[in-house]
Amino acid sequence: MRAELADLLAEEPDLLLLDEPTNHLDLPARDWLVRFVRESPEAILFVTHDRDFADEVADRTLHLERGALKAYAGGYSALREAQGQERERQRSAYEGAKAETRRLKIAADKQVQRAADVTKKPTGRTYDPKFKAYYSGVEARMDKRAAAMKSRASQIEEPDKPFEPDVVWLVLPTTPLRGASALEARGLTKRFGARTLFEGLALDLAPGERLAIVGPNGAGKTTLLQGLLDPDSLDGGTVAWGRGARPALLTQTRGTLDPVKSAVEALDDPQARTLLGALGLRGDLPRRPIGTLSIGERTRVELASILLRGANVLFLDEPTNHLDLPSREALEAALRDYAGAVVFVSHDRRFVEGFADRTLALPG
Repeated sequence: MRAELADLLAEEPDLLLLDEPTNHLDLPARDWLVRFVRESPEAILFVTHDRDFADEVADRTLHLERGALKAYAGGYSALREAQGQERERQRSAYEGAKAETRRLKIAADKQVQRAADVTKKPTGRTYDPKFKAYYSGVEARMDKRAAAMKSRASQIEEPDKPFEPDVVWLVLPTTPLRGASALEARGLTKRFGARTLFEGLALDLAPGERLAIVGPNGAGKTTLLQGLLDPDSLDGGTVAWGRGARPALLTQTRGTLDPVKSAVEALDDPQARTLLGALGLRGDLPRRPIGTLSIGERTRVELASILLRGANVLFLDEPTNHLDLPSREALEAALRDYAGAVVFVSHDRRFVEGFADRTLALPG
């Protein structure tokens, strides 16, 4: 990613088009990019799901939804606030129009009933046939008034029902850990030739704990994550799992499922279709080969795979990369309620600060 940015800047462009520029950047590189975008004399148009990046650098935000593009001043937080106010106004106008239409229809029906009551034949000695024409005239005038009220009700232009985006929900089922520890690691060591990524590293993880692993690119974060699951891939160290531990890994490359199979075939579970629909994969998407899906769609398929396994120790490598904002926020909400332990690698500052109980920094 940094090499691509350097190549672009060497061409001294007048306009930069950046697609998810903060994905895979470590925090120092991301902070440099923020400074560059703020100070750049060039016009810059960028696609991002990084909320903080949008808030830090965007003068204007274009939101693409249902085939329409709408502009908002400022970044993502300003967009969310403006959209909330818009939807509240639309909801209020819609409910107000419905209430007025209902009121006029009820009033018209009551008017018709009163008109009918006027000409009902009175009982006993109160009936006087000579007033029949008078009461019929009254009834006709009241019917005419009722018809006018119904006409008014039919002419009220009800605004369209406010659009409510699909709610993405995630519930992470888990089998409770029976021990006092999810895992205990001792003496973890990894070298590449003369370079040592980490040496003699000790790590304990409690049930329900959220541990973030941070550090610059190349510091060994993904290597450590994979080494905890497969200690034989390291140059030294041991990993002891707690009783009943059931780990699951979301890889950064999202490549654990067969790309030739469809999502439904790969998950092979009666609940797969329902769960994929809840994650926003509807229509023919669950039937397409996984290799033809976008990386964001593949991320959601792999999340569904984890959900169906009932894991109680999650290893997540850059889990928010490539997720759209509703899916990202749904994942955060689900992880907050998750009963198991979580170890995750992330460069998403907001995600780390809002979710981690403890942070392990690898200096590189």
